[in-house]
Amino acid sequence: METTKRWGLSGRASGLVTMALLLTLAGCATVGSGSGPAVEGRTIWKVRDQHVSIVPQERAAGLAVAANDQPVDLPAGELHRLLAAVRVLPRGASAPLPLFTETELQVLEDAAASGLRQAGPTEEVVFAVFGYHQALYGLAKEQKVTTGRLFYQGGTLNLLLGTIQRDVNDREDRRLYPFQPGSRQGTAELGGRVMPADGEAGFTLKRDDWLTFAVGSGTAAPATVAPAATTPAPPPPTAGPAKKSPKGIEERLLLLNELKGKQLITEDEYRAKRREILNEL
Repeated sequence: METTKRWGLSGRASGLVTMALLLTLAGCATVGSGSGPAVEGRTIWKVRDQHVSIVPQERAAGLAVAANDQPVDLPAGELHRLLAAVRVLPRGASAPLPLFTETELQVLEDAAASGLRQAGPTEEVVFAVFGYHQALYGLAKEQKVTTGRLFYQGGTLNLLLGTIQRDVNDREDRRLYPFQPGSRQGTAELGGRVMPADGEAGFTLKRDDWLTFAVGSGTAAPATVAPAATTPAPPPPTAGPAKKSPKGIEERLLLLNELKGKQLITEDEYRAKRREILNEL
């Protein structure tokens, strides 16, 4: 009898421990990948660990932050044009490279510009986007992540970089290792120098990781102007020619193969999408 009683208590304790662990895991599962600032806001676009989100303006003790001049409707194609002119010279490299691939630029032109149209004066847009960039010695391409924080203030678009072209480790748990956007509180260690492309007016460096861009005169700010500004929305398809570039198509095919390899899409979906991409050549 004594032995039976001991086993009963032990089994009950084990059950309680198991239940506690399950509740803990369930709680963790509700936290979005890429926690930190992005979890507090609302998501505009998300694929795997990539995202574009609207978050509250960062606040910190002793840090006075002026309200942003948002929402703002950038001229069609403006965000793509500004970001396409950014180059990075990695340490040890002999020539600067584009900071963003065409695929990343298309995501930001669509989702980040949409975020700026929706964000209020006390909100900002943060992002983490993946692109296939040249690996060491340019022998292959590897998937790398770039993160940042965007806001419009004082007539300029501000980009605070957090990470540039860092290798993506799919085994990392984003709840423990979130992608961090740039911050006003300190300069990020970028591992390279940011500069404008040759022949471009480019941007002003407020800090090594803080870029400010003068935006074209077509800027439309708060509220009532937004409906009129959305009428040019059809132009985004003009990004079509960029999609037809061999480089852009190659990246999309690589991503499609990756989705198929991870069994995230069916064979039929894979074939249909592959045919659609190849038809753009």
